[in-house]
Amino acid sequence: MPVAWDRILACAGPALSAQRLVATLSAWLGILATLVAAIGLYGVMAYSVTRRTREIGIRLALGAGRRSLLGLVMREVALLTCAGVLIAIPIALALTRYVKAQLYGILPNDPLSIAELNREAVKQGIFGWFHK
Repeated sequence: MPVAWDRILACAGPALSAQRLVATLSAWLGILATLVAAIGLYGVMAYSVTRRTREIGIRLALGAGRRSLLGLVMREVALLTCAGVLIAIPIALALTRYVKAQLYGILPNDPLSIAELNREAVKQGIFGWFHK
């Protein structure tokens, strides 16, 4: 017996419109939050490097190599990124019970999703510094 998807969607469409709206809005707000976080991290790192311009210039004048200067700044990037991730993970895990009802097909504490978000945070931290 063939399934009449048009009839099913016509009947279920209005009932699911609120969920679709919430899902779409949540996705766009998540993208916006990621963008704002990346811009904020870029701003913090740009300010940090600008604040240390004199120190970096003196180190260059005294013979420091490019690699040691890059390591100096990247250590700070790594420290800030790790601190952010270590603060964000427990907060995210604590707040998952509030979004549990909105999720379908994934767990609120999905390890793959959490790992992907952390990878993205680290990538944005490194990307923000290199594009100064």
